[in-house]
Amino acid sequence: MKRALFLIVTTVLLSFFQTRLAKAQSIEDFIIWEADSNRIEQFCVHPNGNIIASQSGIAYEIDGQTGKILRFIPQPLVGYVEISNDGRLIALSSGGLTNIIEYETFVVLRQITGGTVKFFPDNEKLLVLGTGVLDSSLAIYNIETGESRYFSMKSPGSGDFFISSIGISSNGSHFASGSWLRKYQSNEHIQYFHLWDTETLTPKLISTDDQQEGPTKEINFSAGDKYLGFTREVGGIRGAKFYSIEPGTFKTTLIKEFNSKDNIKSFCFIGEGNTVVTTYQIGNTRSTKVIDLLTGQIFFDDIDFYGGTIRYNKNYNTLILLGKSFVCLDLDRLLATSVEDQEPNIFDLTYQENQITIQLKENIPIINEVSIIDMLGNVLYQSNNLLIRDKIQIELPLPAGVYIVKLKISGHHYTNKFVVGR
Repeated sequence: MKRALFLIVTTVLLSFFQTRLAKAQSIEDFIIWEADSNRIEQFCVHPNGNIIASQSGIAYEIDGQTGKILRFIPQPLVGYVEISNDGRLIALSSGGLTNIIEYETFVVLRQITGGTVKFFPDNEKLLVLGTGVLDSSLAIYNIETGESRYFSMKSPGSGDFFISSIGISSNGSHFASGSWLRKYQSNEHIQYFHLWDTETLTPKLISTDDQQEGPTKEINFSAGDKYLGFTREVGGIRGAKFYSIEPGTFKTTLIKEFNSKDNIKSFCFIGEGNTVVTTYQIGNTRSTKVIDLLTGQIFFDDIDFYGGTIRYNKNYNTLILLGKSFVCLDLDRLLATSVEDQEPNIFDLTYQENQITIQLKENIPIINEVSIIDMLGNVLYQSNNLLIRDKIQIELPLPAGVYIVKLKISGHHYTNKFVVGR
C-alpha cells in the first residue's frame, strides 16, 4: 500500500558540542496518565507492562496503560521492589530482609537476609547485597534450594569496602558493583566501580575516583549488554559514567561522562542501542533528556519535566517517570517533538512509497557512512563510502514510528530525524 508523502516533523543538526533545542509542546501533550498518588517511593516495571510500586511501606500493582491501582500486595513495610525477568517472582525488601513472593498469588516462597537484591536472568538466582546499604559482602542465592555463595570485596590496603549498589547484565554472565573504600588511618573515602565474572566471581576495576566523590547510586546494563552505566553522587549532586562493553569480555571503553554539574539523578537505556534517557532535579530545576551516547546528540530536552527515577516500559513503548509526580509518557510523541532554533542543517529528508530521499544542500564527493536507526537503537540500514553529489535514495519499508538518519562525513556526524505516519 502506497504511503502518502510524510514530511519530516523534526529536522535536527546536532554536533557533539553544539545542541540547541527548544520546547515545542506542553507536558500535557506527552502524558498518557498520571498516577492516583504522588508519594510513590520506588517502583519496577513488570514484563506484562504493569508496575509494582511501594508507598509508605505498602506495595501495590498499577495498570501500565491507565495508571489505576489494580491490587494491593499484603506485605508489611515494603521499601524496595524488584521483579524477575519472567515476571513470576517479586522481591519486596525492608529493614535488611527480603521476601520472595509469587506474582500471581502473593504467596511468600522465601525470606532472606539482605536489603538490596537483583534477579539473574535465569530467574533462579539472586544477587544479594549484604544486610544493609553499606555492606562489604555479596551473595548469589539460589531461590529453589536456599543455598548461597558468599564473597566479599578485598581491600587493596588497610581499609574496608562498603558496597552501595549492584546491577546484573541482561545475559547474567557479568554483574557490577559500586563501592567505596574507607582507609583506617586517614579516614579517606575512595570510590570504586567493578565488573564481575559471575562464574569465577572475579572482579575487574572499571573506575575509581578520589574521596571527593560520593557513592554509586544506580547501575544499569542495556538490553544485549552493549552498554553499562552508573550514577555517582558528589556533594549531594549526581554525575554519571557510561561504557561500551566488548561482547564476552571484560573489556570496557568509557564513551560518555557527566560530571556533577549535569546532576544525573536517574537514567534508563531504550532498547539494545546507545540511546539513553536521563533525568535530573536540583531545587526547582528539573530536566529530561534523550541522548545518543556515541555522538552526544540530544534528541529531546525539556526543562518542565519532573526529574526523578525513570524506567522504560518496553511492553507499551513508554517512559515511567517518578519525581514531583508519577507519570507515564508517550515515547513516540516525545521523540517526534518539533525543534526550534536549531543549527543550520546540511540535508533534508522525505519518506514516500517506502523510499527515503536524503537531499544534500551542498555537493559532497563522498559520504563515509549512512545509517538508518530506529528509536530503540536498532540499525535498519547501513552503507559505507558512498560516491554521490547531492542526493541519496534508499528503498526501505518502515512501520509507523520515529527514525534517525546519520551521515558520517570526514569524521563528523550529522543527524536528522523523521516520522513515518500511522
